[in-house]
Amino acid sequence: MSKLRLLVASLLIVAVLSMVLPLAALAQSPPAVYRCTVYQDGVLAGVGKVVKAYVGTETTVRAQATTSASGVAILSVPVTGADFEPAKAIRFTVNDVAATETPNVSITLAPSSVRLDVSVAPPFDPWDYDANVDGVISKAEALDAISDYFDLNITKDEALEVVNLYFS
Repeated sequence: MSKLRLLVASLLIVAVLSMVLPLAALAQSPPAVYRCTVYQDGVLAGVGKVVKAYVGTETTVRAQATTSASGVAILSVPVTGADFEPAKAIRFTVNDVAATETPNVSITLAPSSVRLDVSVAPPFDPWDYDANVDGVISKAEALDAISDYFDLNITKDEALEVVNLYFS
């Protein structure tokens, strides 16, 4: 009789686990899907641009895709429930250059179409931060460069060039 009780208990455990495991899989959010059309300096970018998606202020890439001949990259961004509380913005880069999204994008599970605009900037010149063109980088001008670094508009090395000019 004890073997029968052990068998029944084992079958009950298996039955409960078979019900719980599929429910856990259902609890995971499906990925958020974004159809990104990439423009570079106002012209459709075409094939071969690498589009990366980030959530909020994260520096880890959540998804990436390469544009097709029509300049479109479709990204399937894995998200969790925490990404929706409060709704976080999703941001994109194109070939590691911060892209301007139209419309501004928040995480949503409904498919979204996004226009990404990037500019091919001329080579960086730290003297562009000399706003009053007096040949000296002031404290305010150096702080502008630091702000641009944190807004992902320039690289750390570029910001340091401006700061070094301030201290020289």
